[in-house]
Amino acid sequence: MADMKQYKCFNCGGTMVFDISSQKLKCEYCDSEYDIEEIENTDNAMAGSEDSQDAKWDDYEKNDLIGMKYYSCNSCGAKVTVSENTVATECVYCGNKITIQDNDNDAVAPDCIIPFKLDKNYAMKAFKNFYKGKLLLPKSFNSEHQIDKITGLYVPFWLFDCDVYAKVRFEGKDISTWTSRDTEYTKTAYYDVKREGSLSFSSIPVDASTSMDNKYMDSLEPYDFNELKDYNAAFMAGYLADNYDEDSKVCSVRANKRIKESIISEFSKTATYDEINVKSYAIDVKNSKVRYVFIPVWILNTRYKDKIYTFAINAQTGKLVGELPSSIPKLIGVSLVSAVIVYIIIQIILYLT
Repeated sequence: MADMKQYKCFNCGGTMVFDISSQKLKCEYCDSEYDIEEIENTDNAMAGSEDSQDAKWDDYEKNDLIGMKYYSCNSCGAKVTVSENTVATECVYCGNKITIQDNDNDAVAPDCIIPFKLDKNYAMKAFKNFYKGKLLLPKSFNSEHQIDKITGLYVPFWLFDCDVYAKVRFEGKDISTWTSRDTEYTKTAYYDVKREGSLSFSSIPVDASTSMDNKYMDSLEPYDFNELKDYNAAFMAGYLADNYDEDSKVCSVRANKRIKESIISEFSKTATYDEINVKSYAIDVKNSKVRYVFIPVWILNTRYKDKIYTFAINAQTGKLVGELPSSIPKLIGVSLVSAVIVYIIIQIILYLT
């Protein structure tokens, strides 16, 4: 895999990568370390630009990552940014062999970035702990599966901030039951419940790549956005970056859904009824703001029985998601045991009644 951008060591001229443990750039040859800010200031001085350190990436469609290009996988459709010198690689998601073709440079720089916090060794241990002791896992998986590769990847996200004034109307129900002689009675009282108020939302995350399953990325939450840093290419040395293919307008649909669900959930907590159902709602969004950010994820591909299984690890918190193979005989056995247990319980209930 190719680096996003090459940084040369001031001491020996070797290639430097972002070192997770020190959170600095580290030379792969002489182990010299440099602060990110130090590298940034040096880059600016060498460029001779007085305002380069104040550059902002406000226009996502026009401000590209110079010297970058992307590949488009013919197998799964993923688009991943690589350096301009890369001529061949493998797809991060499906392992398909890829030859880089000439294309327009559309790799867009983010506003902010969460640097990698957990290293590759941690990700490997997290994967082993994930499949260890799984009841339905084939016995041969532990000895036969082979890890094809593990890749550090920055996944593109849109973060949505806004203030909201909302009105929600609920139907509340209080249900009471009693028995008189041999008859059971049920009484339901209905209430018209109205709630309104203001809420503020900060950093609602929506992944901006169709290559990553939304359920996977949602499952990797939460992220600590207090650790966001202003974008600096030095953080990406030694890693790849996914290229967003869903703009903020498309992703705002998912953000709005999360806002609505959160409002209804919070307002419903203030009503103490046996049941409460939404009848109508009105939401007024103000002071909306969107930011484009990169979030670190380890992508691990393992091969078992000629099939690739992909797992994603949150490189900030260590949370892992993915699907393991299941043993058909074990699955049948568990189903039969469950059926027998249910049958015994039913027979006991019938006997006692």
